[in-house]
Amino acid sequence: MDKHAHCASALAESANKYTSMDDTATSIAAEMGEADEEIGESRVGTVEKKAWGFWKVVCIGGAVFVGTVIAALVFDWSSAAKSPDPRSVTQLELGSGITDGGALFLKSTLSASYLHASSRSMSNGDPVFHTDSKTAGSQWQVEYVGGVDTIMLKNLRSGFYLHVADEKKSSGDPVFQRDSTSDGSKWQVIRVSDIVPAGSMIRLKSVRSGLYLQATPKSNRTCCDPVFQADSVTDGSTWEHVGAWEAS
Repeated sequence: MDKHAHCASALAESANKYTSMDDTATSIAAEMGEADEEIGESRVGTVEKKAWGFWKVVCIGGAVFVGTVIAALVFDWSSAAKSPDPRSVTQLELGSGITDGGALFLKSTLSASYLHASSRSMSNGDPVFHTDSKTAGSQWQVEYVGGVDTIMLKNLRSGFYLHVADEKKSSGDPVFQRDSTSDGSKWQVIRVSDIVPAGSMIRLKSVRSGLYLQATPKSNRTCCDPVFQADSVTDGSTWEHVGAWEAS
């Protein structure tokens, strides 16, 4: 029984040895050498020695098996650690031109004008417009928040976010630019798949109000026509997104 206990102890010690990958080859060689010596002695020794030789071989085999299992687990853990998150690309890119950190223009299907922060209205809390301009006031930097379909849009001219104020979230209320990253600055991107070119047309739905970013028909103004929010899925709430590098 003492020898059997010694065998169990040897197995435990061997398992500890095999957790260190650098010592694996040396440990196996040493243990196998001991097994050979014990088997040789068992051929000329007593019955007790033969029995102990048998148990010694069992111990060595068990130790090798434990070491093999541990090595396999270490390899699996290492492989898992190196495997990329299959969702990482999706989280950073909703579609062509809507890339996290990238700049884009949003062109109204109704007015053919661009979502715009005017140089005359670029203070925190000022309204947003749409006009025929490709200046920095019409360029918006994308920031992904809360998944693959929710973004914030930061104007490159003012540095403020496209925003729905908590006190102004009814249909027909204006849309502002504010230094805020609250729900008022978060927009759900909804693709309009039945419009050509496919993938370039979207609607922006406010997380705060549940209403869509809406443009008015183009007027005779030089600058600028108002933008508001409405419960509408017409051309007025449809926007073509174009990368800033594409609309020269």
